[in-house]
Amino acid sequence: MGTRFGSTAAAALWVLALTVAAVAWGGVDIPAPASQSVTLANGLKLILVPRHDVPLVAFTAVLRGGSRLDPGNLEGVASLTAELLTRGAGARETPPIGSQI
Repeated sequence: MGTRFGSTAAAALWVLALTVAAVAWGGVDIPAPASQSVTLANGLKLILVPRHDVPLVAFTAVLRGGSRLDPGNLEGVASLTAELLTRGAGARETPPIGSQI
């Protein structure tokens, strides 16, 4: 059973690798779905891809943050803050610290 799954997984990886290679070299033209871009009053940018044929709403959130936005003289401050939020501090437990920040 393990061998059969292994060979199926290997075949799937080869198909994926060949597809990615074909797209990267321009051999396959995959059209992107129609989309709209909307910026809300608070600066949040939304990219909408409506599909009226599917009775479903789904979303993915991608936020700008983390070490990419650390100031040049404070590298690692975002990582340190995130790590400390999971540990608590002194008499404060983890959930209250996160909600206070």
